[in-house]
Amino acid sequence: MSAGNSNGGVSIERDASARQEDSGKETNELALVSMALGIFWIFGLGSIAAMYLGRKALIEIAKPERHESGRAFAWAGIASGIFGLMSTGLVVAVALTA
Repeated sequence: MSAGNSNGGVSIERDASARQEDSGKETNELALVSMALGIFWIFGLGSIAAMYLGRKALIEIAKPERHESGRAFAWAGIASGIFGLMSTGLVVAVALTA
């Protein structure tokens, strides 16, 4: 008996081809911008832009003719935009009551 894979390395070749197919997708630029704006906040304006661009990126990624990835980036931008907008509201509320 020989050491190693009994099927002649077929599963390794399948794994490599699957990774190559995934690497053919480009990340949607709007999704990346959405996440960056959500992180940088910019006193609420970045948060609003992050939510808008994240939603627009999800729509673009869903189109079958566009072979793009980046759903996680778009959702991260939307979530950080919501968090940033809530933080802005909290800062304004505290400032008004002080």
